[in-house]
Amino acid sequence: EEHLVLEKADNPAALPDGSLLVSRIDQRGPLQLFHFWPETGKLQELPVKVVATVTYLTLQTSRDGRHALVLGTVDGTSADKPSLIEVDLAAGSARPVPANGLDYAELRAFALSADGRSAIAAFRAGTLARIVRIPLSERGVPQELFTVTGDVWSIDSDPDGSVLINPVDRPGELVSLGPHGAKPVKIASFREPAQIDMVVVLADGRAVIPAEISGRTRLMAVKRGQDPEALVNTSEETAAPLTAMAGNRIAFVIGPEPHETIAVADASNGRISGRIQPDKGSIRSLSASADGATLYLTAGGSVWSVATGGGEARKICAGDWVVANPSRGTLMVARNESSRSEERRV
Repeated sequence: EEHLVLEKADNPAALPDGSLLVSRIDQRGPLQLFHFWPETGKLQELPVKVVATVTYLTLQTSRDGRHALVLGTVDGTSADKPSLIEVDLAAGSARPVPANGLDYAELRAFALSADGRSAIAAFRAGTLARIVRIPLSERGVPQELFTVTGDVWSIDSDPDGSVLINPVDRPGELVSLGPHGAKPVKIASFREPAQIDMVVVLADGRAVIPAEISGRTRLMAVKRGQDPEALVNTSEETAAPLTAMAGNRIAFVIGPEPHETIAVADASNGRISGRIQPDKGSIRSLSASADGATLYLTAGGSVWSVATGGGEARKICAGDWVVANPSRGTLMVARNESSRSEERRV
């Protein structure tokens, strides 16, 4: 029979001695790495903030249980972007794994090698995924093993040195549903929807959905009976989160991950009219006031407001997701405070 082992915890990795490595929501909001012994209830905080990513990157442990590999940042350092972190579980210490030219923003999956001396990782490279061996020693240099087409969701290494990967080919469809349970009607299909697959409907009736096009995330405008087309006139990545705005405008994140910049565009011609960089970290959700004069966003565990024309972002409250209710002039805020998400009206 199932029973509660530890509250407010996630992503467990079992160690040979029966203890667990877990990520846990701390009082400050981010996920903290912990070493937990179920038999005694002992809980040891480790100096690593674990990054919650779009793909589910599990905690990786060595076969002898002495080391772990996670994606995050080391406490007390000035690092503003996550990287692979090697954790010494016996010493309770952690250090970043040198990138040596690799872009951790493109990391899709990773694992420890069987001997524990290197990381095996998959990095997105356009329409391909590069499988790379990264020595944990600071003197080593990454070695590309091979490439595969499409995306990679998981990876592992056998004791004989072979590498196992889980490539993904997942087409998607955009459909419309009637208000009374009518049969879904297909509007468009995409070879590869983006990882954050939200849909926004514009004032002119078109739907906007992010999709992977030639290895880049692009916002695509879709109308029944017509071919999908790129919404924004730019070669940069355009992605979710996104929100429709008054005046047939749209706000979205622009540029590569970790998605810290917002752009506003005229949906009728695709021209970008402004950019906003709140400097609050990776943007998790985005919404707009009824008149389109204010944008609301969540980043770093807080809800912020910023004028559409730019300016300083103002903190409203703690929260991980936000949606504006234009009819009431209020915000619906969701926050991960425990093993559940709490929703509040602000």
